[in-house]
Amino acid sequence: MRSSASPDERLVLREPMFWLGAAECLKRAGGEVPLALLDAPCGFRNVAIAALDGAGRRYRIAATSASLSGLAAAVKAGIAITARTARMAGDGIARLDGAFALPTLPQAEFALRLRPDAATPGHDLADLLVDMLPSFDLG
Repeated sequence: MRSSASPDERLVLREPMFWLGAAECLKRAGGEVPLALLDAPCGFRNVAIAALDGAGRRYRIAATSASLSGLAAAVKAGIAITARTARMAGDGIARLDGAFALPTLPQAEFALRLRPDAATPGHDLADLLVDMLPSFDLG
């Protein structure tokens, strides 16, 4: 996930980010947003915290994980909400669109970075991934 464009990158995928979780989790939270986040460094983590800080919303990091499965487990259990793309929604994880005055999130952008001296096969693989990845269900 990239935070800004770089000349050595190829944009692969751009998708909107959403707050995901169970509405009951926020109803119990009493105004404070309980977050489930991947361990740092993580672009989604940075965006979620920056969005809440920018909106002046109180939050606490209620769960962290080194894996998406751990993150999903915390969200499904109603411990916390998270910021991800809609690919994580479903199977007990719902989009919280417009709920609870949560701030709007930006689009997530995913890119491939190539070394300046990358050989032709590297460029060919990057071209293939740029063409194919957006059509796959990565959720």
